[in-house]
Amino acid sequence: MLSIAIISGVMSTSEALKKQLIEYSDAFSDVTLYGIEDNFPESITCDLIIYSSDIAYDEIQEMRHEILAKQVLIATRTVNFETIDALFKIGKGERVYVFNDAEPTTYQFIEHLKNIGLEDIEMVPYFPGIKVDKRIRYAISPGTLDRMPENVPNIINVGPRLFGMETIHQILKAAGLLDTLGKSYSEKYLSKVIDITKRSARYASEVSALNERLSLILSGIDEGVMVVDSKNRISIINKPLLEFLGISFRNFTGEAIDSVIRNQDIVDFCLGIKQSDESIIVINSLNLLFMRQKMTNGDRIIFVKNIEARILESNRLNRELIKRGHVAKYTFDHILGQSTAIMEAKFIAHRLAKSELTILIEGESGTGKELFASAIHGASNRASQAYLAINFSAFTDELIESELFGYEDGAFTGAKKGGKVGLFE
Repeated sequence: MLSIAIISGVMSTSEALKKQLIEYSDAFSDVTLYGIEDNFPESITCDLIIYSSDIAYDEIQEMRHEILAKQVLIATRTVNFETIDALFKIGKGERVYVFNDAEPTTYQFIEHLKNIGLEDIEMVPYFPGIKVDKRIRYAISPGTLDRMPENVPNIINVGPRLFGMETIHQILKAAGLLDTLGKSYSEKYLSKVIDITKRSARYASEVSALNERLSLILSGIDEGVMVVDSKNRISIINKPLLEFLGISFRNFTGEAIDSVIRNQDIVDFCLGIKQSDESIIVINSLNLLFMRQKMTNGDRIIFVKNIEARILESNRLNRELIKRGHVAKYTFDHILGQSTAIMEAKFIAHRLAKSELTILIEGESGTGKELFASAIHGASNRASQAYLAINFSAFTDELIESELFGYEDGAFTGAKKGGKVGLFE
């Protein structure tokens, strides 16, 4: 099991996120937790670092602590579906305070509340120091009770926001558990979403709006999601997927999939006519990765990701790490050891660094391949130039060539107009 660390603004959030992971596998019981406001260490080294938000990531970069990881993941999070019943009991049109640990996260929290269908109340962002309106009877918080407004009679604590569906899948994949746990996770997550949607509809006396509300909730997820039932009808389809496909958003519940989606490759994949559970399909010049999972009741859940957007985000993180000195900073002096084997390896690597040869470094995990790669770059004639560390696990087999070497205009169907410059260029 790879070593994993979760970094959040406060330790209580990291603890809640770890508890969520342990629900799916005890393998996550050894995850290390950090809170930026709770004696944060000067250095952290592990295989995978999960930042609870982009705000937490930015704070760590400003602190300039030594954070070394093979993979970095910035989580997408949503409200805890199991703790929000009280929200649907608030009267229609009621004004309520919403507060969190900072101004940006307060507005994020408000957006998440809207995404689960809580739009019948007026949400007022609250920050310490603001004069409290005594007419407001409710305040909602994701666990940051130390910042709550005074003299508000009803404080609703829904607890910290938890990992969204996409982030859980990324963590399971990084841990090598996606094949064994991915299906059960998807079913458990969707069952929670469906349950809260039913409760939402019941409290609002709008049972007929059940599936429309469910699609709205899933629209708060960055990736495309669709559920197709055993009769090939759409049960759920969220807004991001419709945007990928260029289809205007409305309620498609109960409609045949081939009457809504005209692309036969997509229809065949969703219905299982194509045997593979993953497929890349180019739509509107976007390279979209479609993933299919069959549920125990015969329904099929389809996840869709914009591959280039994921790669660009990965590259952005790499550039940030390089810019801030967290990558390629090791020299041969950092490679310790006096054995004959290590001394010979350093001698050979140092000689090769002065050559123009392509160098392949092999070895098991943890044997120092990254140390040698960084040291070789630092001793080479290119030491003053950029050292670009590329995570090949972010590329699919089909995209490696075009991403590394680029392509010309019209090279294949869906290619960007004017072509694309590859990473090597």
